[in-house]
Amino acid sequence: MRWIVAGTHSLDSVVRVSTYHLVRYLTRPEQRLGSEPTPTRDSGENRVLYLPAPISLLHFLLRRSDARFQERRLFWSRRPKPWSDGIVQLTPLTLLPLLKRFPFDSPRLIPWSLRATVPPLAAALGGAGFLRPDVLIITNLQYATLDQIVRPRSLVYRCVDDIRGFARAPRSLARAEVDLLKRCDFCFATSSSLAEKLKARGAKRVHIIRHGVDFARFADASSLAEPADLARIPRPRIVYVGTLSEWFNAEWVGAAARSLPRYHFLLIGPRETGDAPMPAGPNVHLLGPRQPDVVPAYLHACDAAMIPFRVSPLVESVLPVKVYEFLAAGLPVVAARWRELEQVGAPIMLAGNAEDFAEAVRRAPGSPGRDERIAFARANSWERQFETMVAIIRGTEDSPR
Repeated sequence: MRWIVAGTHSLDSVVRVSTYHLVRYLTRPEQRLGSEPTPTRDSGENRVLYLPAPISLLHFLLRRSDARFQERRLFWSRRPKPWSDGIVQLTPLTLLPLLKRFPFDSPRLIPWSLRATVPPLAAALGGAGFLRPDVLIITNLQYATLDQIVRPRSLVYRCVDDIRGFARAPRSLARAEVDLLKRCDFCFATSSSLAEKLKARGAKRVHIIRHGVDFARFADASSLAEPADLARIPRPRIVYVGTLSEWFNAEWVGAAARSLPRYHFLLIGPRETGDAPMPAGPNVHLLGPRQPDVVPAYLHACDAAMIPFRVSPLVESVLPVKVYEFLAAGLPVVAARWRELEQVGAPIMLAGNAEDFAEAVRRAPGSPGRDERIAFARANSWERQFETMVAIIRGTEDSPR
């Protein structure tokens, strides 16, 4: 089978999101997805084409130093580039970017954005044998009308975030989502909150397939040496791994750092907060992004993990991947309290304000329950989640709605 997965981050991004794991799952040798791969001009093994978010001339002019742009730019070409066995990747360059400013936020621009690409997207996909894929999975609404170009046998919308919760999202994407819900054959949501919102927007049926974890990679610490840059940082160490963006509660972390001067707070990930202040102090360490393959070593060199999110409509709709990754490493986890976390019953400590957060962090290192944490993560592997999802698409299994 030929699959197109339309996402946001490059597969090489330091931010390893769920689409990365989905693409890798679809091309695992042991998968039996209904038919042999369709030969293409590149290789008979090309089974999945992945599309990161489009780039535009504005990226070249104004965002040349942006890391996410540089990751995607490498895959802008006349034809998809091989990325791994069975996987090719292509970044479209559009002359009509979708932006939160007039006239680039008009709903009428959505289909034209994908047609005004250099080189033409239809030609690039057709040349690689993906113009009529078996399945198109859309996770990025910038690709909401891609099915009008490639004409898939099955159209899938996999919703991982509430687009209306992003401050910089063009208003046109919300409209595009409603239209996509009317056309798609299958609709998946990664949380019950998202499923409820999609039903309210017109989805006839929503399957809930939550995020998962590459369990073995995070649980096995036997070969992991402590990263050299942690040698100078005393314990206990409290770690956060992820994008430092609008949902990151710097005030909570700053207050906890001041009240717990012997604890050291490690922030790992790219910063996307603009001019917003980050927590500061001798026991706060902004380490910047790290490659995904070394993240397990950082987790196993820490004593607890934290998810200090600002509770908002955006956050209320998610159950982030890091919940499972932190638990797979056996770490005690302290997080802000929101409904989705409470519903899944993850063995983590929840806090409703800055004081509770600091107190939970104080108690976290050495807290019991390691076996329970690891068992919860093991039960939520990517393999289990995507096996169910693929079975539903193929019509061989159902799921809770």
